[in-house]
Amino acid sequence: MLPAAPRVNREKSDRLPTSNLLKRRKDTILSYWEAMHQANPVRFVTEAGRLAGTRQLDLAKTFHVMLESVEVTALQRGCLRWEP
Repeated sequence: MLPAAPRVNREKSDRLPTSNLLKRRKDTILSYWEAMHQANPVRFVTEAGRLAGTRQLDLAKTFHVMLESVEVTALQRGCLRWEP
């Protein structure tokens, strides 16, 4: 649910973004999500709802759940973290 330039995605490789990076970029992430929601509302609400566990679109909750999901994944899989 996060767009990335090909160069940045290659640099990131298999590493997960740090919580600090995601929190600093929260406004940008929410702006992207708003644009994606406007472009394809049904798909966006479905995918965001699956992540957040809700049928109603709540971007603040979705962002919080995404942060938690990244942290849990990093801990469970021992993933390296990335912050440019």
